[in-house]
Amino acid sequence: MGRMDTNVSAQVAGALRMRRLLTDRAPRVVLYSHDTLGFGHLRRNMLLASALKECGQNPDILLIAGMHEAGAFAMPDGVDCVSLPAYAKAVDGTYRSRELSIGV
Repeated sequence: MGRMDTNVSAQVAGALRMRRLLTDRAPRVVLYSHDTLGFGHLRRNMLLASALKECGQNPDILLIAGMHEAGAFAMPDGVDCVSLPAYAKAVDGTYRSRELSIGV
């Protein structure tokens, strides 16, 4: 085999290893809710996360929420939560940062 054949073989072997790694692990799911007007989006995504956990493939689920109160809720098993800086909706319908002095 020439040098080019060896290179191609190594690349194919690497691709096959990567494919095995990707197909052997549990699916990964991210659900995002901005939650500027209450807990409805968070509640819906927690229900979706619970339903996905029951699908039989045991996915790892990350819930990303735009409200710091999200961390106060008990997450379903196998679900974790990250809170982003929160937005607030002004009377005129525009959004602003709820607590930070930065723009949207």
